[in-house]
Amino acid sequence: MTFQQAVHSTPDVCYHYHPGLQALQPNHRRLVSCPNPRTLAGSVNIDAALLSSHPNQPRWDYCIGLQKGSDQYVAV
Repeated sequence: MTFQQAVHSTPDVCYHYHPGLQALQPNHRRLVSCPNPRTLAGSVNIDAALLSSHPNQPRWDYCIGLQKGSDQYVAV
């Protein structure tokens, strides 16, 4: 399963997938360094996705999908 497929199959975040680092706020995007941008499998703004359903709960800010060889991983 790819990162994008995993996001689309997760009800709370299914509409929040973005290619590359586009889910990150611009001032946060510049803080992420990736030597090969083609290895970025996408991103999700978890904080924005869960704000209305979990307003008083601690939330991660983002998750980023990374391609390593033929596998994809999630970094939070």
